[in-house]
Amino acid sequence: SSSGIDNLVVSLVGFEKKGVSGHRLDSFGIDKSVGSDRELKELYDNLHERGNILALQKEIMFGYNHQLNKNNALFHIDGGIVTKNEDKPLYDESIYLNAKQVSAYVNYFKNLPYYKKNIGLDSIGNILFSDYKKNKNLSREQTEGKMKEILSMAENNTNKLALEVPNVYGYKYADMVYNMPLASSHFTYESDSVPFLQILLSGYVECFSPYVNFSTNTVDDLLTFIDYNTYPSYVLTEDYSNKFADTNLNYIYSSRYDDWKSYIVRNHKYVNDILSAVKGKEMVARKVLDDGISYVEYDNGKSIIINYTNSDYKYKNIVIDKKSAKIVKGE
Repeated sequence: SSSGIDNLVVSLVGFEKKGVSGHRLDSFGIDKSVGSDRELKELYDNLHERGNILALQKEIMFGYNHQLNKNNALFHIDGGIVTKNEDKPLYDESIYLNAKQVSAYVNYFKNLPYYKKNIGLDSIGNILFSDYKKNKNLSREQTEGKMKEILSMAENNTNKLALEVPNVYGYKYADMVYNMPLASSHFTYESDSVPFLQILLSGYVECFSPYVNFSTNTVDDLLTFIDYNTYPSYVLTEDYSNKFADTNLNYIYSSRYDDWKSYIVRNHKYVNDILSAVKGKEMVARKVLDDGISYVEYDNGKSIIINYTNSDYKYKNIVIDKKSAKIVKGE
């Protein structure tokens, strides 16, 4: 692009008619405030020509009362509908849907045009409930089987499928995973953070971080992205985020594109200049050479050293500057 950014995934949230909190869960129609179907197709084509991806991001596991039919809800053992209470200004209760309804939604994906075939699904891979609907009970084990079938269908009915940190059975179906953890739980028996998931997924599934807008935004964050082979992600809007103050998106407090553009361009270049050298390659080894010094090796013969410390580090006559990362093999 003109900003020098490539390898982009642009994911649209709330694109549907009536917006992020108002649309029917099965809707893929474009709200007029976003644009037209023709304009969406043009955006897809323009991004695709440059090697970038346009995706549509949705939640189909639960929704508000006006977004779904309660007859398709998930049921507790006591016969009540499974809900989630939220401390939100507009709608404060979500209703969970049963596997049959979620399957129907995913089955519809096969009818979508090519420019709506890259889909991100928020909770489908990480929610697993029993269902006690009368005469149609499903245990959690049975639900897991159903969810595997649904995820397989989603994989087949999409071009690119992105999932939000799924349960272990979900990774095999994903092309991309977002909101990936970048730190340990910090329990006292854990001495360090190890990117176990990223090691397993590298070369097979692209990983994206939680929204960087809401993090500390330090150089260490950028070094962690490189260390963990995880690309940064941002939530961006045209308007100031104070427009969300009285909506269910009030957790977004800094998102205006014009405010973040220069930061994104600079930091994406910093991360991508190194990670592009190992894109699609397997991470075959990771070790800590010294306190604050990580060494990551890939199957294409390239290795990266990440120096988190405030001092330069020397490795085989190569100096890795303080607070920096460098490719040390295969250059």
